[in-house]
Amino acid sequence: MDKFKKMLANLFDQFLLVYFVFLLGLFVTDYAFIFKDGISNLSVQSMIFVFLLAVRWYLDMASFGNSLLIKLFKRVSKLGDVKLLWFLSLALVLLFLYIGIMRHFAFSSAGIDMGATDQVLWNTVNGSFLFSSIDGNINHLGAHFEPVLLLISPLYFIWPNIIILIFLQALAVGLAVFPLYLIARKRLKSRLLVFAFILAYFLSRPLRGVGLLDFHNDVFLIPLSFASYYLLITRRNFWAVVAMLLMLCCKESAAILVLAYGIFTIAYLKRYRLGVFLLVLAISWWFAATGLVMPHFANTKAYPYLKWLPFGPTYADNLSAVAKDPMLLVKLLFSPQKLEFYLKLFLPLGLLSFLSPGHYVLFLLPLATQVAGSVNHGGMMTLTSHYPAHTLPVIFISAIYGAGRLIDRSGERVSVYLAAIIIFFSLLFFGKSDGYKLSKFIRSAGQLHSSEVRGALKIIPQSASVCAVHRLAGHLTHRKFIYIWETSPDMRYLAEYVVLHRRLIEADKEGFGRVIAELRERGFKETYADKYNDLFIFFNPIYKKEFLENRQGRIII
Repeated sequence: MDKFKKMLANLFDQFLLVYFVFLLGLFVTDYAFIFKDGISNLSVQSMIFVFLLAVRWYLDMASFGNSLLIKLFKRVSKLGDVKLLWFLSLALVLLFLYIGIMRHFAFSSAGIDMGATDQVLWNTVNGSFLFSSIDGNINHLGAHFEPVLLLISPLYFIWPNIIILIFLQALAVGLAVFPLYLIARKRLKSRLLVFAFILAYFLSRPLRGVGLLDFHNDVFLIPLSFASYYLLITRRNFWAVVAMLLMLCCKESAAILVLAYGIFTIAYLKRYRLGVFLLVLAISWWFAATGLVMPHFANTKAYPYLKWLPFGPTYADNLSAVAKDPMLLVKLLFSPQKLEFYLKLFLPLGLLSFLSPGHYVLFLLPLATQVAGSVNHGGMMTLTSHYPAHTLPVIFISAIYGAGRLIDRSGERVSVYLAAIIIFFSLLFFGKSDGYKLSKFIRSAGQLHSSEVRGALKIIPQSASVCAVHRLAGHLTHRKFIYIWETSPDMRYLAEYVVLHRRLIEADKEGFGRVIAELRERGFKETYADKYNDLFIFFNPIYKKEFLENRQGRIII
């Protein structure tokens, strides 16, 4: 019986090792070349793996520590912290970079977001300072206060390519593991628990929402927020302020996060002068950016995004509404949809963030802002967006300190259980694998004949103005004037070229033939049509440049 048990345990060991390699492979493929429909859900496969691991332990507890997989884990654990960090960081960078490039080539990147940033940078290095036609023929500072673009723009002198933005986004999420490690190492003694948090960061769904979609400057808030916190707790005040100034330059809404850090510095760190300075800096920056700079460049009377406020278009309206009916706040913050969103943010870290009340302000302020804006902009309540960049770092920081507080009360032996809980829940909430997304984009690029489409777009002169469907616009942004077909109906017929694609258009999809016929009726000349009857490029023979040059700019939201 013992001999059979040993043989079965050995077979299990080999199978588990193969299964583990299979799980790692899900980050780069969905195995569609083996399985007809591919493997899409990493969470399900991980739970199966955990179950099989438990079965192996039950089969022969005595030899479990000497199994092939456990030996591999032990060998990896003997590597130095710096090597492990660089490996995980590089893995994140390469993974996000490759998926981001394939996503762009599959025409899944957005013209309004990543395309707008690409156009602003290209225009800046070509003499039109921060000009964006996609934002509405305005200086981009009217759409978002993002001076950080001036730090990125020199890269466009070297290589003006949208892939730079994909690389910077991947680099930001990858490098963030280092300040995260320093924070965890300073508070926690257990190396296992420290790396459980690092692994949870690698597996984070909100992180993928930020890093695997269109480029947004919000992504820089992740490493900068971690760095700001570490510099604060190590009393490197000057560099902490520098890091927060950089955060403020990423987006006007970062002022809310710096405000939270100011309150935290006063209430938790008891460093009043620095805390008051951060409060004044954040408030002054917010009102300067949203009350002066943005309305000036957006050609509006007030901050353009005030329309996203939940109870009226002004601060006074909202304060008055809440004063009259405080239950409005309860309904706003605790609807079933909001509760589900909170669980997706906090449960992957075992709700440990709530065990450190001193850190509540760090995530409550930016999260409350996000929730308030979601009333009129539903996208703010999704993990698959750039908005979690404001809360993700501080949720991790508060969870680390929550774990530390629990260990202080219960002893170091709890660290092992906490590490297991964090990794388990991170895997449980992971969902569809990166390999599934990558394979989807590769297949989509093939089905759309991506290389042929990108080649056809090159026939349009760079000096020409263009109106293109949303998902093609990001490939045409290296010009002063480009407009999105779906969101700029008043500009559709003023540009020199119109570019439409039957399968990529997001408006008038059912009436695509009618749209093409209407362009012909208006006198537009068809200069290109692919053999699949999908891609059409039209030239406007009555185009007049002054129509665009003299058109009054105004922000498009």
